[in-house]
Amino acid sequence: MSVLTLGGRRFAAGLFWLERGGTVALARNARRFGRPYCVHRDGQTGYAPDEGDPGGCPSLAASLRAHLRSGFWMALVEADDGRCALVKVRDGQVLADGDEVFEDRTAALEAFERARSLGWALYATPGPAGEDLAGGIDVAALPGGPELRLAPAPLARFSGGKAAGVLFLLFALAGAGASWPHRDAVRNLFAGAPPAVETVRAAVEPAVTAAIDGPALIEACRRAMTRHPPWLPAWRTERVTCEGRFADEALLAVRPELRDRPVLVARWRLPAERSEALHRRVAEEHLAGWYAASVADGRAWAVAPLDPVLRLSDATPPPFLAFRRAVDRRLGGPDARIEYASGERRDGGIEVRVATGLPLARVAALVGGVPGLEIVRLASDAAGAWRLEGRRAAPVSMPRSLYERLTGEIER
Repeated sequence: MSVLTLGGRRFAAGLFWLERGGTVALARNARRFGRPYCVHRDGQTGYAPDEGDPGGCPSLAASLRAHLRSGFWMALVEADDGRCALVKVRDGQVLADGDEVFEDRTAALEAFERARSLGWALYATPGPAGEDLAGGIDVAALPGGPELRLAPAPLARFSGGKAAGVLFLLFALAGAGASWPHRDAVRNLFAGAPPAVETVRAAVEPAVTAAIDGPALIEACRRAMTRHPPWLPAWRTERVTCEGRFADEALLAVRPELRDRPVLVARWRLPAERSEALHRRVAEEHLAGWYAASVADGRAWAVAPLDPVLRLSDATPPPFLAFRRAVDRRLGGPDARIEYASGERRDGGIEVRVATGLPLARVAALVGGVPGLEIVRLASDAAGAWRLEGRRAAPVSMPRSLYERLTGEIER
């Protein structure tokens, strides 16, 4: 943690941010991390050590959070002495490691530059970051009201034994005699106020059951590759995947709106003998039409939403032996290799994998003839062969509003 001077005003940066808890949790965290100062903002608490006299200083991250209204952004702020602070906010919350101070301006700029291809809305004070920003930051306009300033955390300077003794004494006093007028106030101070009793019964949203339509997924994948050919000049294609319900946490950190959506994902690697500077620009031009993409350090990825493939279904899974016979009869052949998961432990519920050299249009027709087969993913390797991953039909229950969101059009 550091106290930075911005245009003559002092701000605390480099705080450690956690979900806000009650007073007891607040005191415990402050002692555990050796950070006796804190500030609350939007359901979070930022903790700061006793360095540079931070008491009364506004938190830079909290001030930026109040100043910038978007929910997914990164801000680079240069202090009067040349040090830089980098603040990252996702879904309106400061990330646990999203409040950093850099003594080296170059290191801060490198971290900021890496975010340009990851979908963050970027903000910066004039000078350090160049162009292509969502907006500039005027440090004179940053708020610094009392609600943004650091204050000592309660009981943070007591040792564990002394704090426990104080808590025991106050709880004992709070529990002693109904006539003591401040009993409830002391209880609420350390345990938090009791939750309000909800007297209105919430309406129960109707649920639906749905499953992935395998032929629709394969056809959507084929159409998406027509719109977005998954190849790059001079780059080696590592993997092309069509997912029925997207769950890659690394990419969802960039595009969280794609969670559980059907998507096309492609990944490439640049051979070592190729010039990265030249071929990075070529790759960026080719991937400009994808929904999201990144090219960095000799690797590239891109993602594009597919047409909806989730369908209402109340199908019951067939017996495994009958399911296996149907798959073998319909999908088996000289161009196919079929593998079945053994035992009860199956990777992500996958029960069958089918490798085939047939074109996707033909594969979709064959899959449609297997009753009870739910294709959840198909992938192509560097050689261009496709592998289907599926299971016996396993419809999932979900609120109708979620089903309608997942089957509606995504904003592009």
